[in-house]
Amino acid sequence: MVARMDVLEAHGLIERRRSSEDRRAYEIVLTAAGRRKLKTLRAKAREHSEHFFRALTAPERKQLHALLAKLSAGLDADQAQGSRPRARADT
Repeated sequence: MVARMDVLEAHGLIERRRSSEDRRAYEIVLTAAGRRKLKTLRAKAREHSEHFFRALTAPERKQLHALLAKLSAGLDADQAQGSRPRARADT
């Protein structure tokens, strides 16, 4: 993570600042250039998403999102318990 922060900082996209609450810690802050880059990347992500999901209707996209959220919640619960996901008998 530190190496990634070094790259972002070298490109002027973030600044590291000493935490006002804990001198041992740093806060990572987006610079103006970082905010512009983030805005550009979000727009590109939306564009790619629209292109990728264009074959699905709005209700199908909503259903897909719900199903993926359900899968993710199951994985998160399994990881919290330290176990591997189990196969369901009805699949």
